[in-house]
Amino acid sequence: MAHTMIKEGSVGIRGSTNALLERNLHRMRVLIDRSFSEIRLEKDPAPERHPMFLIDAVEEVRITMAEEARLKGVKLAVQVDHQLQANVDRNYLISALSNLVQNAIKFSNRGGTVCVRSSEGEKTVALEVEDRCGGLPQGKAEELFLPFTQKNGDRTGLGLGLSISRRAVALNEGLLAVRDMPGIGCVFSISLPKIAETAPATT
Repeated sequence: MAHTMIKEGSVGIRGSTNALLERNLHRMRVLIDRSFSEIRLEKDPAPERHPMFLIDAVEEVRITMAEEARLKGVKLAVQVDHQLQANVDRNYLISALSNLVQNAIKFSNRGGTVCVRSSEGEKTVALEVEDRCGGLPQGKAEELFLPFTQKNGDRTGLGLGLSISRRAVALNEGLLAVRDMPGIGCVFSISLPKIAETAPATT
């Protein structure tokens, strides 16, 4: 209906009707992306892992999510070491990270910042997504990874994203975990086995 009204010229392309259409198209894109991820995890779970710089995955997600962050009034910040790499299935890693960033934008308060940053341990490298959702109810962190479970009363999604993300990370021999910051937000971390710095990386 919104498309028809715009096409007929009865409303302007910069008004509330176009904004409604834009939001619905964003939700449709997220639903389709997650549906494809779910199908691939069920039907073709074997990962194709290759060395990859983590910044490449982050930049792809940042570009995809920039408009969604703008519409929500949330700043999307990236603080990732350009030298860190891991042996991963590119599609699975990007799917997992995209779900985390999309959720962080969705549940963060307007005017907040979603930060994607990297860290490095002795045997692992990690990507962290920090949001401003206000924190989690006590003892509810692990329940987030169950299918059809969401952070709060917002039911605009299916609640599949975190379940899909955890499975995609596991197929990359990694671990997805969440840390609560009471009254502030959450930090979701994707930890992956470290590979030698001399290994070639794809871009």
